Amino acid sequence: MGPTAEACKGASEVRQRRRRRGNTPTRRQLPEEPRRGRDFEPDLAWLLAVIEPYSIPMEARAPARLRVFAQELLARSDRLNLLSHADAPQVIRKHVAASLGVFLVAHPTEGEEWIDVGTGAGFPGLVLKIAEPGLRITLLDSARKRCLFLESVVRSLDLGRVPVMPLRVENLVARGEDLGRFAVLTARAVTSLVETVRGFGPLVMPGGRIVTFKGPGWPDEIKALEAAGLMGRGGASLDSVTRIPWVAGHIVTLRKS
Repeated sequence: MGPTAEACKGASEVRQRRRRRGNTPTRRQLPEEPRRGRDFEPDLAWLLAVIEPYSIPMEARAPARLRVFAQELLARSDRLNLLSHADAPQVIRKHVAASLGVFLVAHPTEGEEWIDVGTGAGFPGLVLKIAEPGLRITLLDSARKRCLFLESVVRSLDLGRVPVMPLRVENLVARGEDLGRFAVLTARAVTSLVETVRGFGPLVMPGGRIVTFKGPGWPDEIKALEAAGLMGRGGASLDSVTRIPWVAGHIVTLRKS
């Protein structure tokens, strides 16, 4: 007995569904953007144009080094959890650009040492070192895998000696060897101003600066510092609040008492 019309219709629908599935790749099959080959030239051109009026240091080899740094970040980001998927395309226009905002409020002086606490993928510390190779800066992060990445980038870019410390900041403070050592401490998206002054402040020399990145809620954090008794003697004073002209955000700078 031959197949019924209903059975033939059913088989035809199954074949059509199979063909549709075969022609539509699943999420796992979708090709990923070739991140390492991304063209960063337009972003770098934009960056150089927007910082030009502000006398931001940018050594002659820095643009090429920033391009290599960005390519390495994208190539290893997923495996090492360096950037979110949303941030990856904006690595130059968001993360690198914001990092250079530090130079609006602080410039390296011969002989002084800086430290970047919670540097993560190298923001802002490694970017500052690339832009101004003469800067003496230590990079601190609690994740060893991120520190290994940073060390490999430092070597590949031939940046010379850049200490990279796989430590939590409280452990560095507890060791006692680096108390009062640093003229400038930078911290981007690490913690509140209260915890920054309380936890990181011992690393900064008297009169040194704590340079932090903050959003529109920075006035509330200043009030919290005052309420905690951390403004003035034994804590810090507000040195400046500077809006970064080329990206959203402010640089809040405190002076160690």
